[in-house]
Amino acid sequence: SAISNQAILMMKKMKMKTGQLLGIYLVYYTIARFCLEFLRGDVIRGNVLGVSTSQWISFLLFPIGIMLIRGKWIEKREKQISME
Repeated sequence: SAISNQAILMMKKMKMKTGQLLGIYLVYYTIARFCLEFLRGDVIRGNVLGVSTSQWISFLLFPIGIMLIRGKWIEKREKQISME
């Protein structure tokens, strides 16, 4: 947690487009949440196809994080190409 907070603070200081930092956070959070859910032993929260509800939510949020990151990177790349 402390390492991820430091990484986010460092990235916040970098020049990033709107949404990129949120995208990076979503990607890292969903990976961590997905892995940590395997360590939890509570069946009460429910499983569908052997995957917990939180893992399904991670499946849904991961591509959104990628779209936030890539969408901004694609815009930046297009600007660089047009300047050349």
